[in-house]
Amino acid sequence: MTLTEKELEQACVELFDARTHFQQLNPEHQTFRPTNMVDAYRVQSKVVKKILTQHQTKTLGYKIGGTNPAAREMLGTNQPFVGHLIEHYCYPSGKHISSNDYHVIILEPEIAIRLSEDLSEIGQKYTPELVAKSVAAVAPAIEIVTSSFPVWNEAGIYNLVADNAANGAWIHGEFIDYSDALDLNNQSVSLVINGKTRLKGEGKNVDGGPMIVLAWLANFLILNGKALKAGDLITTGSTTQPYPGTVNDEVIADFGSLGKCQVSIS
Repeated sequence: MTLTEKELEQACVELFDARTHFQQLNPEHQTFRPTNMVDAYRVQSKVVKKILTQHQTKTLGYKIGGTNPAAREMLGTNQPFVGHLIEHYCYPSGKHISSNDYHVIILEPEIAIRLSEDLSEIGQKYTPELVAKSVAAVAPAIEIVTSSFPVWNEAGIYNLVADNAANGAWIHGEFIDYSDALDLNNQSVSLVINGKTRLKGEGKNVDGGPMIVLAWLANFLILNGKALKAGDLITTGSTTQPYPGTVNDEVIADFGSLGKCQVSIS
């Protein structure tokens, strides 16, 4: 059932207030919640607008979640999903974050992309080869996935999408110029916690590779009346299994020749 405009606004307020006042939101106590993906993105748009107004900030691009079959199965969806990267929650490598600011901290090492030109041609079916020509630079990154729901992965895919796709923060390393010589699909990744390697992965773990994910995003946005623009940042999904972060963790996502990204949790 589609929510009315008033119901969408109420769903937005509950999610926004939970973020703002650091409260947990039990799905059973939500007055209204989205029950389809269209409403989920409509609520997300309202939540993001409130965040931008509150912090006098702007969006920098997009995050993509659910970029592998196992993640989609866990969340009960058959395709990836999208959230916004908000400048207020984006930091350079070396950032210190406080566990007091998050109900839960889930670490995801990701490959980030910066675009050199728009991907906005209506009617164009973007392919990985085509979007790669519009990539200016790439970087190692860590997304902090969080949620106002007590059990984030049981809140339902529509709630997670509405809550800006469960994005809590995003930390990025140094961007380097992109060229075809960079084999992102076979780029090895190690998630190192307090000096010990906890997880390993590869770039192709995100649905076959970052450019495949980028092409999906370009086509998805156009179908929904939006488009990627030059300068947009895109974080392309977790290259490893999600890893729970905790107090006193020193976290390094080591992407080998692509560089490292670091965050500390206090």
